[in-house]
Amino acid sequence: MKFNFALNKFVEQTINPNSIAIAGSNRNINWSEVEHFITEVNSLLISVDNYINNPVIIYGHKEAEFVLAIMACIKLNITYIPIDTLYPTDRVNDIINQTNSSILFNCTNEVLNLSVKNIFNILEPSFVKKRETVISNKIEDDFVQYILFTSGTTGNPKGVSILRSSLNNYANWCNHFFDFNSNSVFLNQAPFTFDVSLSDIVCSFSFGGSLILFDRDIQKNPQKFIERLKLYNCSVWTSTPSFIYIFLRWKEFRKETLEHLQTFIFMGEALNKNICKQLLQKFENCRIFNGYGPTEATIITSIYEITKNNIDFYDTIPIGREIQGSKLFLSKPNESEGELIISGSHVSIGYLNKPELNKQKFFEENGQRCFRTGDWAVFENGLFFCKGRIDSQIKFHGFRIELDEITSVIKSYQKIDDATTVALKNNGEVKRIISFINSQYIIEKDELTIYLKSKLPYYMIPSEWIFVSDFYYNSNGKVDSKKMEELYKQGYFQ
Repeated sequence: MKFNFALNKFVEQTINPNSIAIAGSNRNINWSEVEHFITEVNSLLISVDNYINNPVIIYGHKEAEFVLAIMACIKLNITYIPIDTLYPTDRVNDIINQTNSSILFNCTNEVLNLSVKNIFNILEPSFVKKRETVISNKIEDDFVQYILFTSGTTGNPKGVSILRSSLNNYANWCNHFFDFNSNSVFLNQAPFTFDVSLSDIVCSFSFGGSLILFDRDIQKNPQKFIERLKLYNCSVWTSTPSFIYIFLRWKEFRKETLEHLQTFIFMGEALNKNICKQLLQKFENCRIFNGYGPTEATIITSIYEITKNNIDFYDTIPIGREIQGSKLFLSKPNESEGELIISGSHVSIGYLNKPELNKQKFFEENGQRCFRTGDWAVFENGLFFCKGRIDSQIKFHGFRIELDEITSVIKSYQKIDDATTVALKNNGEVKRIISFINSQYIIEKDELTIYLKSKLPYYMIPSEWIFVSDFYYNSNGKVDSKKMEELYKQGYFQ
């Protein structure tokens, strides 16, 4: 059994109906249960007034029902917005207010105190009841399939709107590019708020394979993580490069122990040679892919396969060539480097309720949507190479973060006069986030930590903050963050 995104229906339904479709943090779901669950969601939604025009918020972490709720919204042509439990309440309510959603699927056992009219706990036994409901396969018109909220410069997250046709294009490309099948078992560890996780979902449902979810607790325990990989015979690993670092040090992480693991797909941040070389040593004949693409361009825009034969061709791993339907070009015509621009039908229609920002980042050329990535790139030998961010936006542990958002939240604390945030890098990779703070008050570390945790996800909390009596400023009258970073490296603040 598998799902055809273009036809919007399940196909080959008599094949492996009792095999595992999703192994969640709470329970396993087989393929026959998947379609039944979607029917239940449909009957539930039609009881809500104007549900078709209401984006559905899905709240949870790595429950099997979270994936089912995503697929239900896809099957029913409804916009969905994933929210992870790591988000503080203020951030969740801000997203709710931005989307005006009145429907939320709660995939946890938490009692939620949120500003949503209709909250349905889909873990409750009473949720599953047999009903006769007809679900149409037709996609009436192109519509926003999902909205992912990423870090924003104003201290508020911004929602990236992706059309259903864009998702279908990605699913179609996956079907033609990868050689997966119904025996493929996909590791899923990225939060559902990060589109890396959506790649696993699309592939597992397109090929009729199995999707194995790894929650935060298991991710923090390498031994248990490896045991789960082995238990379910995972064959496809998808993650950011930084996520795999810790496992490369474990002797069990090798072909002899994980004999089914054979494909590694990396995305979300720069991939370095060291990771690839270790994988090629530990997993002989494995396939390694470097995928590039911001959230604004539906998961992957370009891809490059790394092999023993080409790994030493270049100093840095290329982001490769465009996938089908995508186009990359540089902001400087006829030059080999510049800001990377993405063009194609897979590009987002823009940020939700951000008209001014949309004018800055999106434009149309030759009838195609285009997006200014903010990445500096080089084009040589027919390949693109990403050289890093132009602005303050960074990638840290696979999460896209704008340093200005961290600064904005810190400055919102009533005892703080000013602040700036920098990212310390080593070989182009972010290792630490540091905030410099100016205040006339004595602020205890725990006091500030509690405040920041109430406003920001854990991965945006600075590794260190330093209290300074004054800042250095540039000629524009702005804090010179680079100068502050240089002084820090010189040990000035010790």
